[in-house]
Amino acid sequence: MLTVNNISKVFSSKKKQIKAVNDVSFKLNSGEILGIVGPNGAGKSTLLRMIASLTLPTEGTIKINNNYTSTHNRGIKDDIGYVAVETGLYGSMTSFEFLYYFGRVHGYGKKEAFNRITELASLLDFDYYLYKKISHLSTGMKQKISIARGLLHKPHLLILDEPTNGLDIIAAYYVREIIKKLKQTQTSIIISTHIITDIKMCDRLIVLNKGNLVYESNTMDVINNYNSLEDLFFDVTRYNKNVKMGM
Repeated sequence: MLTVNNISKVFSSKKKQIKAVNDVSFKLNSGEILGIVGPNGAGKSTLLRMIASLTLPTEGTIKINNNYTSTHNRGIKDDIGYVAVETGLYGSMTSFEFLYYFGRVHGYGKKEAFNRITELASLLDFDYYLYKKISHLSTGMKQKISIARGLLHKPHLLILDEPTNGLDIIAAYYVREIIKKLKQTQTSIIISTHIITDIKMCDRLIVLNKGNLVYESNTMDVINNYNSLEDLFFDVTRYNKNVKMGM
């Protein structure tokens, strides 16, 4: 279980302070998928990076399975898989070489790393591409390799920042099927997205705006009560979309 309790993040410069995330709290159970939506600058990526222990909150606490997160706690980091848009892939390596390298970083022996990579290649359906250079792969296949990297160490929590962004229809479909498979293994999943098809996979949804959590609900309630994410956003943030459009 993930417990986020009253976390805030402040970035300071000589001229001003920016509160990127403000007093956010929520929980996520094993096997649940949580969707996070909001406009650019809402604090989504900062929130995900704090949950992933890549940066610490200025205030508040984050616990995974009752253990507090820390940038220095290797045990906690082994509980988390993080796949971001900017996740680096080494184009000069084959998919196998890339995953094997990170498998060894996570402490796997040679045979254990090989077996885990083979298992993931089968699960994510990229067996045929294991020994091809990453630079030669399609965008969708590269995203599969990124997800495999995030899953190498069998994390309890997988964080996906815009997992289908920029993918064609077929590649996005396969990434969603992967996410559904992972849910069946009781992996907890957080998805940051603005795509309604991604949202429909989620059990619950939260909306961030200007660093604040302004809405949280069961996803089916959202689908039943709103025609689009835009309608939801304008309702819960109280924006006047006609004024913003100059109407």
